[in-house]
Amino acid sequence: MQKRIKYIAEDMDMTADELHGKISGWRQTLFDIREKRIHPIKDDKILTDWNGLMIAALAKGSIALDDPAYAQAAQKAADFVLQELRTDDGRLFKRHRNNISSLDAHLDDYAFMIWGLLELYEANFNPANLEAAISLTELMVEDFWNEEGGGFYLGADHAEKLIVRAMTAYDGAIPSGNSVAVSILNRLARITSNMDWLDKAEKTLLTFASELERNPSSYTKMLTGFMFSLEAKEVVVVGDDNEETDLFLKTIRSQYNPSKVILFKDGDNLAKVAPWTETQTMLNGKPTAYVCKDFVCSLPTNDLKLALKQLAE
Repeated sequence: MQKRIKYIAEDMDMTADELHGKISGWRQTLFDIREKRIHPIKDDKILTDWNGLMIAALAKGSIALDDPAYAQAAQKAADFVLQELRTDDGRLFKRHRNNISSLDAHLDDYAFMIWGLLELYEANFNPANLEAAISLTELMVEDFWNEEGGGFYLGADHAEKLIVRAMTAYDGAIPSGNSVAVSILNRLARITSNMDWLDKAEKTLLTFASELERNPSSYTKMLTGFMFSLEAKEVVVVGDDNEETDLFLKTIRSQYNPSKVILFKDGDNLAKVAPWTETQTMLNGKPTAYVCKDFVCSLPTNDLKLALKQLAE
């Protein structure tokens, strides 16, 4: 652009600085005229489901780019939703505007927000994010689960009664709530050892099995949730909150394996959410990895290369 400015300035028989000055003046004139117009209405509402998607994206970006600023932004958004878009009993509202939160949340609001919290936990290992994800999942199952046929309804039990209570799994521009639910239930089952959630993930897949078979490209998120369950591994890193442990965690986290969940145990910080990790301790006072499949763990190791090998097997 600077080269083009140089040539345009030469054609106009002036210096580049003089041309920049004129352009600034023209821009200000245009701005002043536009300011006289009626401004378009701005959509400034805050949506729970879209914030969940953004939190997940920022958390993943923080890990991929090794930039904590993205995780910090994600945490700020998560804190806002958890503080401002919840009822007294912990359920979610759908939107927030002008300091007012309102409307009953749908399945997508819960599923996407839980997804965001799980990704954020792996970005900053804040156990509060994991606890919030578990709490919201319990409510999602309570309010949206279809006891008769499996899968999740779009609307909650306590929402306005409709002629037909819809269920869908189609993944369009954004994934469906049912597809995301399969993924998060599979992950949380391996984090918490709550096998009921694993059972519900499998039942959801069975509910939409004929549609998946007929047109798999329309259910890509649900299929990735299914693929996760085939090779899922649990990785528990036990260590103190220090640079050595941080490097250990970063290295394991950077190893591409879409079918893993990572937990960081520091003292009793996982006692509430993952009691199955109670007996896992550090070896020789150093960061220690436990690589597990279906909660059956390989021998613990301080050797990072061995841990990565176990994860890749």
